[in-house]
Amino acid sequence: GSRRAGGIFSSGFWGGVAVHLLKPPPGAGGAGGRRFKVIYVDEFQDTDPVQAQLLFALTHSGMDLPADWKDCTPRPGSLFLVGDPKQAIYRFRGADIDIYNTVKAMFAGGAGEVAVLGANFRSAPALCRFVNDTFRPILTGGKYQADFTPMEAQKVGPPLTGAFTFPSPGETEAQADRVAAFVEGVAARGYRYGDFLILCGRKRDVSRYAAALHARGIPVNVSGSHRLGDTLPIRRAMTWCRTLLAPEDRGAQALVLMECFGASPE
Repeated sequence: GSRRAGGIFSSGFWGGVAVHLLKPPPGAGGAGGRRFKVIYVDEFQDTDPVQAQLLFALTHSGMDLPADWKDCTPRPGSLFLVGDPKQAIYRFRGADIDIYNTVKAMFAGGAGEVAVLGANFRSAPALCRFVNDTFRPILTGGKYQADFTPMEAQKVGPPLTGAFTFPSPGETEAQADRVAAFVEGVAARGYRYGDFLILCGRKRDVSRYAAALHARGIPVNVSGSHRLGDTLPIRRAMTWCRTLLAPEDRGAQALVLMECFGASPE
């Protein structure tokens, strides 16, 4: 097509090419995949269908690849996958939780073994109980939803008072002030400001929480409040890419000269 003629290929295209190359003539055997004794994949929940097909083609135990990659059987000990379905956020590029569940079912059905990691070595027991009680009724499983897996606290130490919640007033400014008041009140009872971490769902809310804390004299260390696209290296890379995609665009060329080489508009 036009993309191929222009030399533009997606990662999905190259993944398909790799799978095609691993399909030898009938009877030739899967020599390509036997170069790799063990394949280890972390963050498997980010795997798309083509990548999953490639993994099973590389580790298939038979001489010839079946027509459907889901009929592949990995060689014993050849494929080790680690993933957390609750972190599956790349559905927009095909890596939805359905692929994770499909492969998990293949392993459970005889292609391998499934081990569930429920031990939590980071959080206090009180926090684990709070998270379990909060998400048990929410994570009900399904085609595009992770199943609930309880956290089993392994950390030992002095008992904590637990995790707290309070109703949100709705407006961000009011909520930020309420959170700041909570931190101020708890800190007055002996807690350190460094004991608190505020996670914002939207970057534009970070400054509002910081302002509410500053207003009460609470020191704040802000991280991640800027978009990645606003950083200078990424902005310059984007400028270069626009020029490469449209080499006839004199405006894009001028922007590269000014932003990357310090040229004057004159």
